Amino acid sequence: MSKENNETQKVPDMVESDLSKSEKKKLKSERKDKKRYKKEKRERKEKSKEKKERKDKKRKRDTPDSPPPQVGSPDHVLDSTTLHEEQPSLKKSKVSSSNVSTFDRNMSFEGDVEDVDIGLGEQVKAKVETNDIGSFGISDTTQRLLKEKDITSLFDIQAATYKLLRLKRKDVIGRARTGSGKTLAFVIPIVETMAAENMTQVRSHEKPLVLCLAPTRELAQQVHRDFEWIGRGHHITTACFTGGTAKGPQKGQLRRGIDVLVGTPGRIMDHLNEETLSLAGVQFIVLDEADEMLSMGFQEDVERILGACTSTKMKQTLLFSATIPRWVSGLAQKYMRKDATVTVDTVSDEKNRTNKSITHLALQCPPFERANTIADIVKVHTGAFGKTIIFTDTKAEANELSAQEKLRSALGEIGVLHGDIPQGQRESTLSAYREGIIRVLVATDVAARGLDIKAVDLILQTHPPSNYETYIHRSGRTGRAGKTGTCVTCYSAKEKYLIGLIEHKAGIKFKRAKPPQASDIVKATISDTTRRMSSVHEDNVALFREVARKVLQSFEKEDDAAETALAASLACMAGYTTERVKSRSILSCFEGYRTVVVTSDRPFGHIGQMWGMMKRAVGQEESNLLKGGLLCKDKHMAVVDAPDALVAEIERIRGMMPNGCSIEVVDELPELDEEKFDLKAAMSRVYERNQMQRAKWNSGGRGGGRGRQGYQGSFGGGGGGGNRRGWGGGNRY
Repeated sequence: MSKENNETQKVPDMVESDLSKSEKKKLKSERKDKKRYKKEKRERKEKSKEKKERKDKKRKRDTPDSPPPQVGSPDHVLDSTTLHEEQPSLKKSKVSSSNVSTFDRNMSFEGDVEDVDIGLGEQVKAKVETNDIGSFGISDTTQRLLKEKDITSLFDIQAATYKLLRLKRKDVIGRARTGSGKTLAFVIPIVETMAAENMTQVRSHEKPLVLCLAPTRELAQQVHRDFEWIGRGHHITTACFTGGTAKGPQKGQLRRGIDVLVGTPGRIMDHLNEETLSLAGVQFIVLDEADEMLSMGFQEDVERILGACTSTKMKQTLLFSATIPRWVSGLAQKYMRKDATVTVDTVSDEKNRTNKSITHLALQCPPFERANTIADIVKVHTGAFGKTIIFTDTKAEANELSAQEKLRSALGEIGVLHGDIPQGQRESTLSAYREGIIRVLVATDVAARGLDIKAVDLILQTHPPSNYETYIHRSGRTGRAGKTGTCVTCYSAKEKYLIGLIEHKAGIKFKRAKPPQASDIVKATISDTTRRMSSVHEDNVALFREVARKVLQSFEKEDDAAETALAASLACMAGYTTERVKSRSILSCFEGYRTVVVTSDRPFGHIGQMWGMMKRAVGQEESNLLKGGLLCKDKHMAVVDAPDALVAEIERIRGMMPNGCSIEVVDELPELDEEKFDLKAAMSRVYERNQMQRAKWNSGGRGGGRGRQGYQGSFGGGGGGGNRRGWGGGNRY
């Protein structure tokens, strides 16, 4: 080593030796402090870890074997069967970061579907011997009102619960499929009991006698219509209190006395806070879609309302829904009579939790192709005379989709329904939709619960929902009252795991749908046009004969002038004029593409071998225009998308392929070699998505006025003035 380097190494020692005693003492003290700080930090970390482990053990000890999920997930991402740490508290409607659940990726998910035991007390599943309305002791007045609407027998849920409610005066938890008549299951026995016992004779200040809570305005209004219809024959007064309407007339109704009050929790709480409503005389409490009320953050309101029902007379509490998650049992245990509660479940006997009259289709479609594809799906499935509801996840998406010019030009007037639409406009939109003036409705989940709209032919979802309960309620808007319906769910490649989760939890199997082809659209157009033409008045036909002759004369140069003129007229009526009907890939929904099947006598080891074959067949440059590429279950086949410009070339080389190889443009998709659904991985992705949404929500702060479902959609504060009902400035619905 050189002398220079040796001297350089000695410099630190020399410098330290030159320090004064006080400086050396200070340096030594700093080193000790640093060591002590590191030791204290390590001890704090160990204590924190031990504390967390003790808490986890305590939670595990206090939590049931099938733990209920956390209420109030920011985006409804975790459903009722997702695993959680804590029992939800009904005393807090606020969601805090401390309530974030943990997810055990090593836990088995074999039994993660809802428990059969969904409630308290006796479990009733057996059907009655007959459903005829004359065999239940229902009054002549009610029977007459039912027969006026062609109702001569009760649905299963109505028949199973009628005597329990009317004669035995039990508390009932009822679950039945969507469209199976759950509303009348509690309306009829309640009205019959009130009429038989002359309950309406009490003084006005002792009313209302019946309180029914519903999560949305639309559902509350529908329940009110049924109470009003059956109650009118027995001189029972009814009212519906929801937000978006004036309080003055409602206060006047309360002063005069209301027998049956139907409302949303928010508006009922408003009247309780202003002391214009007393619930001391309530003898029947109904929670319709209770799981949704708690999920929407109404836990505290619901509990306060139930606590205000202080009548000393026997009260009946009824809870009805198509889906009843395990955590709803917490509410039932607190407010229902344990010794007089019966659970009536017409669903859990079978794996399929949805309405059996519905055909479930799944369509893989990229987001940028969704609007055009949706228009074609509606044309083919419902035509110009059927009804469609298109469900979106957010209000912004609903507005954007309904405003698309291509969609409006293809489908005509489109109604929009979500939480930001004024109440009057929402009512007029629903009325126009029921009457058939509007045939396409774009909506958020405000339309998913309980709305009974006749003859909805198609439900279309722009994205698969993140929990199977939402899927059940959305799809349940069709196939009601014994009729059939179709539900089409669009998904991207990234959302495919949600399709598998819904299949697993709802007990259904999706059929892979193909996007409508030009031939399908033509057939649908012909059907609609023929129906329209057959209804034209004969005087109008005579009026247009002269015009028809002139149209034929304009095509007289054609060999088949009449057919050409009629074909052109049909194309105009269908909305296809200057632009031709474009093809659409049945593999990926890309417009202007066709799906090609490549076959080899030797099995493909991987998809790269198919690409090599295509490059040799059509050339390097042309093969760059191909998209996708998947192996089929039969390893001898593979599919790929080719643009229309390349289809002619593919048809030309069909006969030039090597021996044992073939290439063909197809309109039906072979069975694909798809990955097996991994439940554990899918649940993990749902958990991670929930954590991301929760992080966004927590980063925004508080605010937003009175948006009761604010945490569901607009993550982040929307201004000051937030209260216990308003978090995050907006709502999902």
